[in-house]
Amino acid sequence: MFGRKNRNESPEGRVPSEETDRTLTPGIDGPTKAQLKRATRTRMIWALISSFFLLLAVIFLILVEIGCTGTGSIKSSIYFININLTNIFPESVPDAAIINSIAQTIGLHDFYRVGLWGFCEGYNGQGVTDCSSPETLYWFNPVQIILNQLLSGATITLPTDLTDILGLIRVVSHWMFGLFLAGACLSFVMMLLNPLAVFSRWLTLFTGMS
Repeated sequence: MFGRKNRNESPEGRVPSEETDRTLTPGIDGPTKAQLKRATRTRMIWALISSFFLLLAVIFLILVEIGCTGTGSIKSSIYFININLTNIFPESVPDAAIINSIAQTIGLHDFYRVGLWGFCEGYNGQGVTDCSSPETLYWFNPVQIILNQLLSGATITLPTDLTDILGLIRVVSHWMFGLFLAGACLSFVMMLLNPLAVFSRWLTLFTGMS
């Protein structure tokens, strides 16, 4: 009756057991789905916006890459370079009109359009008349085209400066071909990974570095 009370006793004189204490204390199981959704809502919105712009980039890259692969109205109207040879000799040159008409008669076209996989050629009144077969790592060689169309079977020794320029065009074209394809593939992959990166630190690091 006069003894010291146990500190663990409740006002009613009962001592709660460890099992009862564990039952009354809520466990820490991590955030719920609703909490996680609220916490990542802003990041998810920006991830979806960036994925939308990446989708646009993929579409436009594909359109650029199919340019000059056929004589269709869309394919032949997308190109990197348009070389117009309608008046290869200026009017100040004597008999320029006759010379230009002769050049067209023997095979020189009015314009040449260069794309990623090949080139197209045609006349101003007719439009695109023919396109080369798609070729991997294609590079535009105007000298070779002239030799094939105007001087069939002829052999011409090119100046060293012109040979160096053609070599530079070849290297740049190969790099451009690889970068365009890599850009399209990377944009497609990033478009899919951006929404998933919201829930993964590793994917966030990868998308941030890319």
